Amino acid sequence: SSLLSSSFCLLPPSPSFHSRLLSSLRAGCIPVVLSPSQPLPFQDNIDWRLASFRFPLSMVDFVPEMLEELEKEDVMEMRRRGKVFLARIDDAQALSKSLVAALSERVQIGLPLYPEVHSNLISPNGVFRNTTSKFTRIHSRSGAQKLSVSRMYSSARWNSGRDLSYTPLTLHDVPMMPGDAPFYEGTRENLEAVNGGRRLGLTRDEEQFTVMILTYDRDEGVRTTIEKLRNCPYLNKIIIVWNNLERRPKGKWPEIHVPVEFILSVKNSLNSRFLPYDRIETEHRDRVVGYPERFHRFKHGRGMYGLSGSCEYSMILTSFAFVHKEFLFEYTYNQHPAILEYVDKHRNCEDIAMNYLVSHLTRKPPLKVVKKTGYSNGVTSGLSSRGNHYLERNDCIKMLNSIYGYNPLL
Repeated sequence: SSLLSSSFCLLPPSPSFHSRLLSSLRAGCIPVVLSPSQPLPFQDNIDWRLASFRFPLSMVDFVPEMLEELEKEDVMEMRRRGKVFLARIDDAQALSKSLVAALSERVQIGLPLYPEVHSNLISPNGVFRNTTSKFTRIHSRSGAQKLSVSRMYSSARWNSGRDLSYTPLTLHDVPMMPGDAPFYEGTRENLEAVNGGRRLGLTRDEEQFTVMILTYDRDEGVRTTIEKLRNCPYLNKIIIVWNNLERRPKGKWPEIHVPVEFILSVKNSLNSRFLPYDRIETEHRDRVVGYPERFHRFKHGRGMYGLSGSCEYSMILTSFAFVHKEFLFEYTYNQHPAILEYVDKHRNCEDIAMNYLVSHLTRKPPLKVVKKTGYSNGVTSGLSSRGNHYLERNDCIKMLNSIYGYNPLL
């Protein structure tokens, strides 16, 4: 009980040091290591300075005064980071993952890539071909990238809480290229955009995006959405995740400038649109980007969900949002099983669960896109029209806060 009420825990060297370190982290207490040489778990990989302090034992009389000078924001962030590091060492399964990742980095052997989810392709009336598809499409180069193994498990990856079981498809700390990179001698960069537009210079490799549409019985709404995306620049393909296991798509469907593919879900689940299907060939960055925005607030100490009434927001609903494929892997393989089970049973939680995961791993807020025109997919009512919608989302936030141990939304 004393640990639970303490912000800092003094840990002098002792035979029981590591067990006391675990007890401190489990209680949300910031370890204060009273030794300049006491080893910490995976200290070559984890930056323990983000979650603990280290002082020589001779300074113990001055430590309380120095700790009192800390800003509350720093204390909260260090306690949060301590929970992330705890997940690396808390039990035998966590230790085995961390040990295998550390050894792989040490001996320069890459772990397997994230397993993509096999796409069970179906088509309306048995035949569906995009004969009009003439748009230049970029395929992901991640599978062929010659990644430096020494960077696969970068400190950012260890310190963020990302899954260490697999080799990431993309590096998370790739620096931006300078704007004049195309002018360097021998460079492979160019000034031409995929669609032929002239540019001053590219700071990233050219990218496209994939549209994922989850549907059950809203065929006309999906057709309307496909039509609205006709000739949309930088669109790579449209994937329709078909959640109705009792029937197949029928009738005439729009054929546009990019492929439109239908994937049959394994089961009717809202989680189906967050699976890392092997038909997704594009990548994106490290935030949830899109609209509409939502926010969280606190009432009587309890987190609550609400519409954004001003410029402030902390979530983007994922119906119209960009999400990096890497986060689909994290959601599928690194998400807490209790969260996946809860989302399967509660239709109002999947958006919030994805926002929590991304904000927890990146410590960045989402990015809202301001619409220039109105948008409708032909649906006149949705989940938000149900009377218990906001109560269910409040319960979702309560559940996520209890599992994460804090509210990661920014």
